[in-house]
Amino acid sequence: MTDLAMGALDGSEDEELRAKKALNARVAKSLLWVAMVAIVMLFAAFTSGYVVRQSSSDWMEFSLPGIFIYNSTLFIILSSLTLFLAQFAVRKSNNILLYIGLLGTMVFGVLFTWSQFQGYDQLYEMGVYAAGRKSNASGSFLYIITVLHMAHLAGGFIALIITTIKAFLGKYNSDNRTGVNLCAMYWHFMGLLWIYLAGFFGFMHGFDIV
Repeated sequence: MTDLAMGALDGSEDEELRAKKALNARVAKSLLWVAMVAIVMLFAAFTSGYVVRQSSSDWMEFSLPGIFIYNSTLFIILSSLTLFLAQFAVRKSNNILLYIGLLGTMVFGVLFTWSQFQGYDQLYEMGVYAAGRKSNASGSFLYIITVLHMAHLAGGFIALIITTIKAFLGKYNSDNRTGVNLCAMYWHFMGLLWIYLAGFFGFMHGFDIV
């Protein structure tokens, strides 16, 4: 087989590989969109239930811890900014910047989770319990919705860890960045979802934040 024929064959294989990668990326992105729509519907149902239940006479009013609203929101926004940095870096095949962005996102994600648990501690000290004889539906709803958000964010952490490992193994570059973009897409979504929840709880509590 001549060199020209070999080159044509290699080019054809490269085209097939790129087409297969593009198809896989489209399928993965479509599935992720379906999952995110389902999550939106889930939280819409819970927050709607919160609004309906608040009209009951036994609904307990309480202040929201500032660390739970302000700090958590700040950390989740910063985590998205560092992930935007990672996405920019992978487009430029800048591995160092990619590592910094992914690790920064992980750090801010951990700080977000820490601030959530700090908020739970303050709520408990204020007499707002998740369950038991002394609990109230207002507190239970808050715990359930925010823990549910953290449970879904845990999926983002798993994706982030896998993506970071692959980045350090040199799996990503400007031509192969689907994994980074899918991870970022889900993480940004969870960040926007938290901003919605923080605003929702703030509004429903008359922005009584201490």
